[in-house]
Amino acid sequence: MDKEQQKHLVAVEMALLALGMPPNLKGFYYIKDAVWMLLQSGGHIGNKHIFERLTSRYGAPNSAIVKSMIRYNKFRKLKSS
Repeated sequence: MDKEQQKHLVAVEMALLALGMPPNLKGFYYIKDAVWMLLQSGGHIGNKHIFERLTSRYGAPNSAIVKSMIRYNKFRKLKSS
């Protein structure tokens, strides 16, 4: 990853933090990487390919990644209540 790409990845992370996403949950990094993949592809990548890349990158099963993202979403709902 070159410096320009790193700068954009940091911008994605800062945007998620600005939205109130706590980085201490695994789901934060999965979501950050999924957004980055979407941006890199120009929005021309499907969920299946995103999850395949996340599972190979993190060495976690697809079900664990989905659970972490869902768990993160539940956290957000509780926090906004």
